[in-house]
Amino acid sequence: MNVLSLCNGFRQWAQRPASVAGASRIKRSLLVPSTVMVLALLTAGASPLSAQSILKSAGNYSVLASQGITAAGAGFSVVNGNVGLFPAATTNITGFPPATVSGTTLLGTAAGIISTGGATQQAQADLQVAATGLAAMAQTKNYSNVDMANLGPLPPGVYRWDGAASLTGALVLDAQGHNNVFWVFQIGTTLTTALNSSVTVINPGSNGGSDDGIFWNAATGAIVIGDDNTILGNYIAYTSITSTGSTVLLGASGVRFLALNAAITFAGPGSVNALGGSRGGDWTGGLTLNGTSVVPTTSGSSGSPGTPGSPGSPVITSPPTATGTAGAPIPPYSIVATGGPTSYSATGLPTGLSVNPATGQITGIATAWGTFQVTISATNGNGTTATSLTLTIVSSHIVNFSARAMSGPGAATLILGFVINGDGKNLLIRGIGPGLAPFGITNFLVDPLLTLTDTSGTLIAMDDNWQVNSSGQNNGALIAATAASVGAFALPDGSKDSALIATLNNGAHTTGLVTANSAAGIGLVEVYDTGGSFNASLINVSARMNVTAGTGTLIAGFSIAGNAPKTVLIRGVGPTLAEFGVPGVLADPQIAVYSGSTQLAMNSNWATGAATSAQVVTAAAQVGAFPLPSGSKDASLLLTLQPGTYSVLVTSVGGTTGVALVEVYDVQ
Repeated sequence: MNVLSLCNGFRQWAQRPASVAGASRIKRSLLVPSTVMVLALLTAGASPLSAQSILKSAGNYSVLASQGITAAGAGFSVVNGNVGLFPAATTNITGFPPATVSGTTLLGTAAGIISTGGATQQAQADLQVAATGLAAMAQTKNYSNVDMANLGPLPPGVYRWDGAASLTGALVLDAQGHNNVFWVFQIGTTLTTALNSSVTVINPGSNGGSDDGIFWNAATGAIVIGDDNTILGNYIAYTSITSTGSTVLLGASGVRFLALNAAITFAGPGSVNALGGSRGGDWTGGLTLNGTSVVPTTSGSSGSPGTPGSPGSPVITSPPTATGTAGAPIPPYSIVATGGPTSYSATGLPTGLSVNPATGQITGIATAWGTFQVTISATNGNGTTATSLTLTIVSSHIVNFSARAMSGPGAATLILGFVINGDGKNLLIRGIGPGLAPFGITNFLVDPLLTLTDTSGTLIAMDDNWQVNSSGQNNGALIAATAASVGAFALPDGSKDSALIATLNNGAHTTGLVTANSAAGIGLVEVYDTGGSFNASLINVSARMNVTAGTGTLIAGFSIAGNAPKTVLIRGVGPTLAEFGVPGVLADPQIAVYSGSTQLAMNSNWATGAATSAQVVTAAAQVGAFPLPSGSKDASLLLTLQPGTYSVLVTSVGGTTGVALVEVYDVQ
């Protein structure tokens, strides 16, 4: 963040009339006066979602999609499960209201619409693992080209359709009096159900079916539900899920709609209820994850394994592992096999990648990160052979930044800046004063006004009270849900804290706190990445404020998300700020970086330390940071950090006070 942006932003706020009324995870050391002893609390975030069988966190959703969720018309409801999207923004959930979300999640908390962010991203990642594992299970029987309505009572097992599958009447699932059984429907392309179709379970075990599982897995296509259907189980589509009209979506029997790469549309009335059955189960039982493979919870309960390809079928010789980077073209990888294959396929690829069926080459830019179990296959005139490819997509990025310090008039104003690389980044920005009281802070800003400006210093948004936006509309529910989705602590109802939700494009932005009558107090400013475009990210965050002893210590925190380490340049600038016209600078700053209560590194002279001055100069030039003069007493650290939450403390070597700037740059 260019310091001129921070200084220009400060000058604008300093000229405001005095009568103006004044997320990753929040690090609790930003909230309490002590430093090292309390840093252990700082990294505490929201509790992870409980696992729901093979679906893990995706099981907490009744409706989960990638690109949009639409409820068209009145009379539609989602009961006992959340509604969420990733990577599309929460604004792509439409029709709620009049459609409603009620009941509870499987965690016992109130169900709701979850804002796009870390929680929905993890749910989609968990869903991908489950879908890939289901597609790779050994089949009990292949029913390609057979209508499901013609199967008769179907015992537990794994049933496959190589292409499209259809249900044009009643399908009866016979548990044969057993507990902990499952039905998996492996569908090569698309599942379509006709008017008045239904799915029911008969002869459940002593648990009433509450520990049974039903999974419909459309591995490469969509799911289309016809009018007036009664359906059952977990419907997982590689692309979209659509109900064509006044479909009765189960009500009391248990259903989920989970779309990996497209939208979900409900065209008429009905209800989606994840819980159901005679004992209130959620139809995710009978199966468990062994690593990333889906296996029966009890052996032998659901049929025999399948058989390998016929003699003369291709033998796949390509490597069983591959690696790529999210947001970049995947390195060349092709399915290679003997036997002269005529076609190739790959199921379970992350979003953004595809396979050429004629050449077997996998190409594209992955927009999801993690480890994916991909089933690759090759086909010739003698048959098809399949094997597993472990594809690891790496990613690492800054997802939230927060700064806590004394904020007052003039140069003591708490100012935070950040730079976005790419367009369409969704952010939650909060300016907190009274909300610090529950953490034992008494001298907080009483009524902070949060402002947001662009690179030119133009005010683009502001908020005074977090539950009401600048247009006077009640925005509290959305703010609260978004904060919960990124692990931020809840703001008290009716408090005079401030918050903004914004979608911002490429460039530098500045936010800060102004308070009535320029009264000083402890304030906290936070910026959370809540989703949006996968190709947009926070690459630089910084905060400028007055550093004093005790509660006036400058404490900043940031979180790195992903599955790969990230190199960051962290600077504590004091003396060099004078060159930009900032008065009363901190003469000799010292920075210390912590993970929990463990100090990782410390520096009080930027030209000395574990990284050489040449390395620091090179990194600063690479990220566009202004240079530090030779011999200045500014501080810097060049560190490679694992994904996690970190704290930066800025103090004075000599115990003096003054204005300092703390910066965190993404070097990679």
